Amino acid sequence: MNISTGETILVLKFIDQRPKRELGRAGAVGPRVFLEDDVGSWIGQAVFSELQRARCKVEKARERSESPSGVIITGDILEAEARSG
Repeated sequence: MNISTGETILVLKFIDQRPKRELGRAGAVGPRVFLEDDVGSWIGQAVFSELQRARCKVEKARERSESPSGVIITGDILEAEARSG
């Protein structure tokens, strides 16, 4: 999309809306698993990296006000879970 227009894509932090902050459990009854980093930052970084790999012109920002116009990508995390065993 922006490869031809040269427009910058701004990736904002995704907002973690999950009621629990754990990512899952190690096994059926094992200890709970948490990420060291904030899940919203983790997903935002993944989107940013994929857009870079696609050779898009992309930047990161913490707030929408940092870019008055253009393409903005953000979202809400409603569920994230890792399962093992």
